[in-house]
Amino acid sequence: MTVNAGGTLAGTGAVSSTTVNAGGTLAPGHSDGSFGTLTVTGDLTFTSAAATYLVQVSPTTVTKTDVRFSDGDNGTAALGGATVAAHFTAGSYVTKQYNILTAAGGLNGTTFNPLVQSNLSPILFSTSLSYDPNNVFLNLNAVVGPGLSTNQTNVPPRS
Repeated sequence: MTVNAGGTLAGTGAVSSTTVNAGGTLAPGHSDGSFGTLTVTGDLTFTSAAATYLVQVSPTTVTKTDVRFSDGDNGTAALGGATVAAHFTAGSYVTKQYNILTAAGGLNGTTFNPLVQSNLSPILFSTSLSYDPNNVFLNLNAVVGPGLSTNQTNVPPRS
């Protein structure tokens, strides 16, 4: 499967090895709020920083990609410095870590662009990415405002 400029591969279920080229988007799950996981049975490659990985986020869950071969073994992901775009649905958010991609065979030392595109207010929250050898995590952190304690910033705002 190849996603070229202007194209989007979205949804749940399983697809074969996938390459996302510059201007292409991989968007696991559904934007209707049902979320879910897209399984890549093979390897996943983002070839460019101009490729996009779009995830939908709610206060409790996130859309995700699971990269593995059909026998459950060793699918790898090459992230190529691609951009992560996180779309947060309405709700009350607190500091939380979301697993947005798992590759059974590892990430091979590759990373996404460190700047996450987000529709959340940077005055209230910051977003960042972190990694272990097989997973990519989206980190949501409440920004401590002037005069607010850590406990106060961990109380979800009303939506």
